[in-house]
Amino acid sequence: MLLIVITKENKNKPENLALREKLSKINFATPRFAVDPNFKKPSKDSIPNGTFDFVSVEKQPEFPGGLKAFYQYLGQNIKYPKEAAKNKIYGRVFLSFTVEKNGELTDIKVTRGVSRDIDAEAVRVISESPNWSPGIQFGVPVRVRYNINVNFNLN
Repeated sequence: MLLIVITKENKNKPENLALREKLSKINFATPRFAVDPNFKKPSKDSIPNGTFDFVSVEKQPEFPGGLKAFYQYLGQNIKYPKEAAKNKIYGRVFLSFTVEKNGELTDIKVTRGVSRDIDAEAVRVISESPNWSPGIQFGVPVRVRYNINVNFNLN
């Protein structure tokens, strides 16, 4: 989206007149659903079976109870690896996973890890997570690729 604001006192300045002239020659495409009252959303069968990125869906997947409940779940279920605690290893594990149409989490991968045992613990806790509410596109549940990080801190 582009927003250009020209105030009344500046509307007749040469640079703004030139800009208005250039803008008038551009054919800005308007989405069909914004102007066509007969536009119908795609049917369930016409939505691709692929995986959507979590920022591109109408409603993002969600842990039951929301983000706060997710962090409570992590806090209650993470078992800090003994070897990592002994060696004072801490950090943030970045994970990627797919929230399936039924809310199940699959294809869990570490995209940036801390150590082998801490990464494995993050994957374990995410893989044991209860099913999430799936992402929604055009009113239909879809597969969504989701990214999250899990912090490991020594207290």
